[in-house]
Amino acid sequence: GKGLAYTLILLGIFGIVVGNIGFAWFILLGWYLLRAAEFSYQQVIYHEALEGVKVGQIMTENPETVDPGINVEEMVEEHFMKHNWVAYPVVKDGETRGIITIKSLENLPRSSWRSRRVSDVMRPLSPDIVTRPDVEVFNILPKLSVKAEGRMLVMEDDRLVGILTETDVNRAIVRRLHIEEETRRPAA
Repeated sequence: GKGLAYTLILLGIFGIVVGNIGFAWFILLGWYLLRAAEFSYQQVIYHEALEGVKVGQIMTENPETVDPGINVEEMVEEHFMKHNWVAYPVVKDGETRGIITIKSLENLPRSSWRSRRVSDVMRPLSPDIVTRPDVEVFNILPKLSVKAEGRMLVMEDDRLVGILTETDVNRAIVRRLHIEEETRRPAA
């Protein structure tokens, strides 16, 4: 993949140098192939690092939750501003209703924070933002990144057991790759 890409790029540069501007297409095609090859390599690394890793192994267990009835101002002051979390599961009487993120407040004027409730701006519970602890992490990466905006609620038998974030996934990859690197080093 990469070899062909570099060859096309060099051929394009050579063609332009000798005066044939039509060779510029080779540069664009080579660049496209290079990006595709790098993406494929990254996918292989992700797959190897996450092979056999289940959501339940890397999720944040028992996340702090918020009530859907609190107003947005209280949500910001008592949760977003006081803690490191940028997303909270919304739970009422043990029933998970959805998730609220800082991004949920993007288009909400500050003047309405007192009158609006978390339930007004949260993302309601849906299959797009829910996974199970027994699911392999690699299999839900596209859903986590695109549909769930980097955060998924982990549910088991309609009960919230955790939250999975892209940060959790990245930590798992780094740990796995670091451990593999350490095991390949010769003993001193």
